[in-house]
Amino acid sequence: MNANSKRLLVAAAIAAAAAVFACVLFFFDPMTSAFYPRCPSKLLTGYDCPGCGTTRALHALVHLDFGAALRYNAALFVLGPLLLLYAAAVFTAPDSALQRFLRRPVLAWSIVAFIILWTVLRNIVVPL
Repeated sequence: MNANSKRLLVAAAIAAAAAVFACVLFFFDPMTSAFYPRCPSKLLTGYDCPGCGTTRALHALVHLDFGAALRYNAALFVLGPLLLLYAAAVFTAPDSALQRFLRRPVLAWSIVAFIILWTVLRNIVVPL
């Protein structure tokens, strides 16, 4: 099996897992289903972590309720497309200029700064 076949197989497995996860999110509401994990950061500190609300936001997205998804976790609308862009670059063009750009340290540090700012804003400045 060559490298392209392996990459295609991994991409197919990830797509299948994402489809299963989307089906679970569609049929089981995180607000009422007990099998979704609770956020340990929220349980220990009482503050929302950067990912708090992501499961509820994804549930809203699979139901095409963009307003609710934005209220649950607005950072998903910034980081989600970036993650999808990175995944597409990895699986379609592993040595492309786009992938080299996405691997630059300045982008990683920008994401870290965004996550820190998002955490402060959602907990201290504008608690939801």
